[in-house]
Amino acid sequence: MNSVYISSNNRNIGSIQTERKKKRKRKAFLSAYDVYAAFLSDSVNVKPQRLRTMFCCLRNCFHGLSFATTRTPKRERNPIALDTTHMGNEVVIVKNGLRICGSGGALTNAPLLQSKSYFEVKIQQSGIWGIGLARRDTDLNIAVGGKDSESWALDSDGIIRHNEQELHKIQNPVQEGDVIGVSYDHVELNFYLNGESMNAPVIGVKGRIYPVLYVDDGAILDLFLENFNYTPPMGFEKIMLEQSLL
Repeated sequence: MNSVYISSNNRNIGSIQTERKKKRKRKAFLSAYDVYAAFLSDSVNVKPQRLRTMFCCLRNCFHGLSFATTRTPKRERNPIALDTTHMGNEVVIVKNGLRICGSGGALTNAPLLQSKSYFEVKIQQSGIWGIGLARRDTDLNIAVGGKDSESWALDSDGIIRHNEQELHKIQNPVQEGDVIGVSYDHVELNFYLNGESMNAPVIGVKGRIYPVLYVDDGAILDLFLENFNYTPPMGFEKIMLEQSLL
């Protein structure tokens, strides 16, 4: 079961969810076109080229989502996901809070409190994107991370930024389909490309820190909080909620 969240011009267009009707009636969904039409109704000031890019993103963002009525065994859902209350005005979040597209950034709904945490992000579709960590006060209406003092991010141009400063330039370009791993131990922030360290440690990341993803220009990112594509570095684990640490 999937939910779609769209925010535009500080207006939450809504959550589109499957609803079980009485006496085995078919479940009803809004189509991707309906979502797009609703989005456009609040975006009349956006240029045509921008609208075409947004539509392409929305169409591809829904790719792979199943709206079938067949029953599947229930699996306990990870409560951690991208936070629809802390995302940019033109961000679209689907796939139970694990896929982001549109334009802007989004934080997760849980900070990194444990001593060693790890998560992964797959570049589902290329474009402009950023992956990293941020505090709640960061600007989520921009498509590049590390542009303020509240965020640290690896961006699609291969540069790791913080507060508009270039900290590292990675050697190997990130391609569509690649997986970026992120580890944080309250001393260093490190990035990994398809399981291999980028050897570009970032220090000085302090405060109440959250994973953050940024997208623009058709980029689609998928967040992995468990069942990782690659083995985490030794001692690092999936993000846990605060009560799980007690």
